[in-house]
Amino acid sequence: MHPAELPWSFKEAGQGNVLIARLSVTAMTPRTWHIIPDDHLRSISINNTPVDISSFGGAVRDYVRGFHIDLSPYFTNGQETVMTFVLDNGGGDGGLDVKPVISLWFWFAVTFAFLPFVIALSKAFRLLPEQFILLVLAFIPIAFYWADTPWMNRAYDVQGGSGHYEYIKYIATKLALPSPMEGWTYYHPPVYYVLGAFFWKWADWLQLPAPEFVRIYGLFLWFIFLAASAGAMRKVLGTRYSAIYVASAALFLWPGSIMHSVTIGNDIALYTCAGLVMWFMACWRENPRQSYLVWMGIFCGLALLCKSNGLPLIAACGLIIAMRMLPQSGVGFIKGFKETIIFSLLAGTGLVASFAVRIYFYLKGETSHWLISNAGGLHSGLKVPADLKAFIPLDIPTFITSPWMSAWEDATGRYNFWNYVLRSSLTGEFRFDGQFQTVMAYILGGILLIIFILFVIKMVIGIRVPVRQLKQGVGQGEIDTLPWLLFGLFWVLSLVALRIQLPYSCSNDFRYVLPVLVPFVIALALMGRWSRQLLVLFCIASLLFFGFL
Repeated sequence: MHPAELPWSFKEAGQGNVLIARLSVTAMTPRTWHIIPDDHLRSISINNTPVDISSFGGAVRDYVRGFHIDLSPYFTNGQETVMTFVLDNGGGDGGLDVKPVISLWFWFAVTFAFLPFVIALSKAFRLLPEQFILLVLAFIPIAFYWADTPWMNRAYDVQGGSGHYEYIKYIATKLALPSPMEGWTYYHPPVYYVLGAFFWKWADWLQLPAPEFVRIYGLFLWFIFLAASAGAMRKVLGTRYSAIYVASAALFLWPGSIMHSVTIGNDIALYTCAGLVMWFMACWRENPRQSYLVWMGIFCGLALLCKSNGLPLIAACGLIIAMRMLPQSGVGFIKGFKETIIFSLLAGTGLVASFAVRIYFYLKGETSHWLISNAGGLHSGLKVPADLKAFIPLDIPTFITSPWMSAWEDATGRYNFWNYVLRSSLTGEFRFDGQFQTVMAYILGGILLIIFILFVIKMVIGIRVPVRQLKQGVGQGEIDTLPWLLFGLFWVLSLVALRIQLPYSCSNDFRYVLPVLVPFVIALALMGRWSRQLLVLFCIASLLFFGFL
């Protein structure tokens, strides 16, 4: 079997569809396989020997989770094996995904193979030894989650013929970029997908599952984001070591963070650029060298070449840089103007390149929205209100009683902006099987609710600090709060604007929430011992959540 040929998909209804796959069995070949049928798997045979699937009941029709099956009795080392699957499709899209189930210990081995890379990142971003240890420990819940979660599960737009994975595969196999109008995700800027195509080709050459190699690529990007963000935290928080440790742990172990680490999609590339922008911003605020400014502009531009949601980065950085032209900055108008021009040219290049193609097709009338080209294809059932009531206040009773968020169900609180942002930051719009995960989801939500309410109160009381710093500069021994306030503020405002522009529940899911975490956990770690203790409890609950999947 050639792993890159799966998942198999077709669009016609029909009975008795047959997929024949060939596999050279060796001692290293996994014996347990995961099968996801759409709609109904009727039979499996291996080398013309029928495989008994009667004990799987309704799982042979479970097109979301599928089922595991042990095929070891049918495999013989050194033998060319023919696997035949017969599938019915009642209507709409149909297909079958068949892939090996690799043991948890294998994923531990893969993740710990990242150790030299993490050491290099720790040196590059000048992490404290304790931060390095926490970063290594973050591998553990990621390994548990990776081993439990097939690449198509708990992910957005990764399949269906024109998803994120198909975008990568298109570039890898055709050595060309697709037309933005050819597929659901093809309007996205190409940087993430071009790099992902190298990993696809590598997997193809090694005859290994290409989706898992693309997830490894995402994991590389993810750890750059974590390390760069942790490095920025260290610079911002200075010698407040307990705050540094807690803020770093909260970012590394946030449930949505762990889930996103091995998800296929261009969001990870955006986060990587965001982490690097925040790192260079922290360096530049500490020592305003032009090289830091240049790198900040480059990564702001790259962020937009990964995903248009990078706009808040340009807005926050541009405002901070432009304010250096003001008399109270003490920098001087000429120097501040020069810095603004340098940043604008670098970031603006990415901005123009990112939006030019989409605006071109929008003006031609071939897309319904200049920002999100596939907006016209969103299901009407995803629509949510965008009036004032949808934004204030937080619906606390629903938040407490609904452990999961659903993009489709009003009962989960999807109509309320803040409910959606907070709950989806934990586990996205996905449910986890198991009573233990449900209980832990209630606990995680309860802790987050308490933290958020106290955070809002603290922000209202303490807003005078960044305002004073804006007028008078940062005092001796003070935290430079302005950049992180603006980063957080512009990310949240972008979510509000997206909800108003496109009033669909998926406009505020956890893909767009995660960049807010860096300024959020910095602020929480500075709020006092009680907030840090709550964050520690939150981290423990997250570890338990993923450790018992």
